[in-house]
Amino acid sequence: MKVLLIDDHPLILAALQAVIRGLGEDLTVVGVATDREARAALKSDPDYDLVLLDLYLGEADGFELLAELRSLYPALPIVVVSASDRASDVIRAIDAGAMGFVPKRASNDTLFEALRLVMSGGIYVPAMTLGFGPGPLAPLQDGDTVPDVMRPYAHDEVNDLGRPGDSATPPPGPAASLDTLGLSRRQADVLAYLLQGLP
Repeated sequence: MKVLLIDDHPLILAALQAVIRGLGEDLTVVGVATDREARAALKSDPDYDLVLLDLYLGEADGFELLAELRSLYPALPIVVVSASDRASDVIRAIDAGAMGFVPKRASNDTLFEALRLVMSGGIYVPAMTLGFGPGPLAPLQDGDTVPDVMRPYAHDEVNDLGRPGDSATPPPGPAASLDTLGLSRRQADVLAYLLQGLP
């Protein structure tokens, strides 16, 4: 398995390389610090199995690089590993084609779980972004929102199967920020269920 790491911070890059190498002996891990080096690495050897991408690469826009890599290598799984855990960044990255989003403050176990899920064809979204999991959400910053549709149901609103019960309060309607996506109320409900891991 070949993994390409893209991060402009040498210490983070070295730490990620060490963590990824710890997954197994049959791994080849290549680290690059710029978008140009990433393009060159993939152009010279497009047979990578996984890319881990930092969104903030100095002067380069990681979102643009993500969209470009998704366009050029549609079958290549890309996982964003970012210092940001803003809900808007997570949504934007997944919308641009990332198969996962792991905040840099996450544990190694969380990273491993995310990579296993992505490599088996799933999409990993951090629990903290969805409003549950260890620790509170990061404080909202200017321009960042956590849509109500992404909030989990309260425990008493979920039946024994982990699904919203018939007597549960209906899920909240889409937040204003989802209106711009053109989702119907039913589509927003389905999105909320999917983000909670429900069928």
